[in-house]
Amino acid sequence: MTPFIIPFDILCEISKVLGPEDIGGCSLVCREWNTVFIKILWNSLTIRDEPHLKALCEIVSTPLGQKKKYNYVQGISFSNDVQVDEDQLKTLQKAFSCLDDLSIGYESLSKINLGTNSDWDHWKSLRTLELTVYTGTDGKDIAEFVSILPHLPSIEDLFYQRTNGCGRMCLGDFEKIHAHLPHLKELHIGTELSEISDNEISILETHTPTHSMKEVSLNVDPVDLRWIFYFGSKYPSLTRFIWKDKPDSGSPNIHMDETLGLFRRNPKVYFSNLQYVMLRGNSDNHALHTLFMFLLKQLQSPFTEFNYIAGGEPSFDIQGIFMSEILSRLPDTVDTIELDLEDHPENPVVLLNGLGECPALVSLDITAQNITFDVDMLLDCCQALKYVTLTCDLSISPEASLVGATHCLESVYFQISRISSAVLSRISSRCKNLGRITMHATRVECNPFLTNGSALLDMAGSHLNTFAIGGAKFYAPINDSGESIRIHLIAVTQSDQASSDKNHKRRRLSNGQSSRGIAEVKWFHLARFSESCKTQCTIWELNETEVKYTENYFKSFKAEQEQYVEGPNNPSGLDYLRKEDWKEDLGRGYLDLRVASIRITQ
Repeated sequence: MTPFIIPFDILCEISKVLGPEDIGGCSLVCREWNTVFIKILWNSLTIRDEPHLKALCEIVSTPLGQKKKYNYVQGISFSNDVQVDEDQLKTLQKAFSCLDDLSIGYESLSKINLGTNSDWDHWKSLRTLELTVYTGTDGKDIAEFVSILPHLPSIEDLFYQRTNGCGRMCLGDFEKIHAHLPHLKELHIGTELSEISDNEISILETHTPTHSMKEVSLNVDPVDLRWIFYFGSKYPSLTRFIWKDKPDSGSPNIHMDETLGLFRRNPKVYFSNLQYVMLRGNSDNHALHTLFMFLLKQLQSPFTEFNYIAGGEPSFDIQGIFMSEILSRLPDTVDTIELDLEDHPENPVVLLNGLGECPALVSLDITAQNITFDVDMLLDCCQALKYVTLTCDLSISPEASLVGATHCLESVYFQISRISSAVLSRISSRCKNLGRITMHATRVECNPFLTNGSALLDMAGSHLNTFAIGGAKFYAPINDSGESIRIHLIAVTQSDQASSDKNHKRRRLSNGQSSRGIAEVKWFHLARFSESCKTQCTIWELNETEVKYTENYFKSFKAEQEQYVEGPNNPSGLDYLRKEDWKEDLGRGYLDLRVASIRITQ
């Protein structure tokens, strides 16, 4: 069979699901198969270790290898622990002259003097270059790095990370980068920036803007804030600005008054196209972040997305004040916020009040595992919120009234969270547009219902287009001392007849409490993947016979007030269950989930 019976693009799709050994085997079938699969196999090379590098150099150096043109090799990546010398690098440059992407880890460059290797001309086609350099103390690597750029005029994405050393980039280095790389769109620099000297002030005010730059990522600290003027005026098309502190921070060289003076002397619109700002703090120099945000607000930069990842180890009080200042300095245009507070304690009231300073906030993602937020305060402070992802706990204040203002929330995603069924009921009662709930590694403590081991989750007003509960664990109380048991059976009661599935019979609840008239009940069993269960499905809908058996069982369960007893057929705390285990879980009780309409997914 010839491979050309199948279109080449389809063969490429097939190759994506094959391993390197399978692709290599396909390439050895015949000459035609080799023509197709050898290109797929060699499209992107990852050099894993030094024997792999040595073998590759030997292959391309043979007389037959030198005659071949490896134009189909588009990318080469060196693992961090692979050391390459200059002769090996020259061999690769000569053999693979049509590269688009090159990534070299820090150990790979330890034997190379970049500035003396003139064969970089072979890689004029490079569009993405990523260098991670383990440096010494003299900073010569920066000069070597800048010296190879004239040989790489096609670079669009440039990543340069220094892992050690004391050398710093100056304004002149940045000017050379842009002079040699006219097509540069993304610049990611992981090194400290030098303090701007008096002689360089003229460069700040007279440099030529670079219109193609869309994204800049800087790993800096300490820093001279006059660099902000350089970035704002140098990159008029900038849409993404990423600012990362170095862990080994020193005292920041701020120069705030001089920075504001530069902006006032040059009345232009700076950062006017900015859409995304990320601050990642690995140090304790929070003043650097607050001043940076102050500058952006002074310039009325209309960005819409803000991502903050906290760092350092601030005290409880400092963290609260710091977050309040950051959030209060965001422009009114911000509609998306992502906060990762790691494991630092925080005052949830201060944080939510700060979020309330963002009237256009529509999407919120909070990671704060040591914080419990009050669900009503979250909704009241963020009144325009539609999409929320929470890696934290939610609770209801004992003083909360039963009636709350209607909210426009449409989707909520809980991950690594602990919530109660009362929280979900509260969200349901206030958020009439809620259409999606997703749970990942979430523990739900449910209200007791009827019998020990059974629970109630009342979301009677919710029309859920998606209720993804594959990652949820539901627990019901079994006594007054706070002990609970995990339940796996869910009785889903849909009261909205118009949205009910006509293929299922409509039944009253087995407990006879269908006060809203005829309601449809579907039974589900939560099951989890294990080696003995060769499927990744985690929730099963019971069939007609299983439903009938289940409903009859719970009628008897209620009448006899049967108590759950631990035993070989009712093991406690299982994380891995099979589809067939639904009958063994009957003695645990069930979750009565009441909604208007619902579609349950993984």
